[in-house]
Amino acid sequence: MNDVQRELPMYECHKKVHALKIAAIEVNKDLSAQIAPADDCFAAFTTNPGWAKRFEGSDVDPGYFVLYADGFASWSPSAAFEAGYTLVEEGDNPDFAKMNTIARVCHEVNRAYCQALGDDSQLPWEEAPAWQRESARMGVDLHLMGDFGPEASHIAWMKNKLDEGWVYGEVKDPEKKTHHCLVSFDELPREQQAKHFIFRAVVHALR
Repeated sequence: MNDVQRELPMYECHKKVHALKIAAIEVNKDLSAQIAPADDCFAAFTTNPGWAKRFEGSDVDPGYFVLYADGFASWSPSAAFEAGYTLVEEGDNPDFAKMNTIARVCHEVNRAYCQALGDDSQLPWEEAPAWQRESARMGVDLHLMGDFGPEASHIAWMKNKLDEGWVYGEVKDPEKKTHHCLVSFDELPREQQAKHFIFRAVVHALR
């Protein structure tokens, strides 16, 4: 090892993340966590199993729940997060309304396509759970950032499912957390690949 002591390279954060300040948190046996957001506009929710491995907060500082663009969910102490990030108000971000509109259209188009395949499980945008709406926004954000192929959406979706404890199964079963689409994009049935082609096409048509 080189004896010369050098300062580690410095990096400046330029990421955009979604985050919620935590009011209270309860860690479960599987290391998932029940989180009560400090903002009353958001309902309490449960993280994926294993999320709490990153949690080092306390009653004094529950910190922030942080969601990155690739779907990775993490935790940050309040002081570190607030020093590194500044809240982007919707009114200060004219692109947010457009992104949200595109995400809504993508969701509704996907819902109609699922209905055509005999799957009536998708709820309208206004009734869809918050995580599903956020997932759609993240997918839109991904395709707005660059010219990514339809497989990029599938990779992000699959990562979220695996993080939530889902495994491959011949049929979709929410109780057993099995899903037949937990395979590489090339192995997906054509009708499932089509969802990602359609999602990408809608984003690019409305961007």
